[in-house]
Amino acid sequence: MRDLSDLKRSVQVYLLKNMPGMLSFLNTLCVMNHGLDCVTLLLTSPSKLYITLLNHHRGDMLSADYAFTLAFLNPIISYLKKPELTQRLLELVKTSRDAEFLELITHS
Repeated sequence: MRDLSDLKRSVQVYLLKNMPGMLSFLNTLCVMNHGLDCVTLLLTSPSKLYITLLNHHRGDMLSADYAFTLAFLNPIISYLKKPELTQRLLELVKTSRDAEFLELITHS
């Protein structure tokens, strides 16, 4: 089982380094809607984070998929060193299967 605090730190560093300003922006959206920062939300209720992005993109699923993959799945995949999980993780998030998503990232 992986330590989620290391994964959380890895996602935060990825966002700060590769997407300047995005972490602050996403944290604002997530705190307003859910009372949690975006990376904590990713590691507790990832489908809520996806819905937040989907709402921000006005229901454009393609844009939400792309944003979620770039900002959150890419750093997870990089951390896990398992690129084959990308589509599976996205599918789990989009279908609100949070427990399976979390199980996959903690046991891969």
